[in-house]
Amino acid sequence: MKVQVVIEKNIDGTYTEIIKNQFKNVGFFGNGTTVEEAMNDLRLSESEAREFDPNLPVLEYEVAV
Repeated sequence: MKVQVVIEKNIDGTYTEIIKNQFKNVGFFGNGTTVEEAMNDLRLSESEAREFDPNLPVLEYEVAV
């Protein structure tokens, strides 16, 4: 399932990545000092979300423009 990711640059220079799609039982996002670090954190959050909802579809990230 393709999901759109919004990348935000915070005031302190860090990045937050949030998926636009919403899921019924879980939510997740990523933070980091770089866009790549935030994406890795987002993937880790997705992995942790699967512990709560094993039926979460396989996600393919697409950066929202």
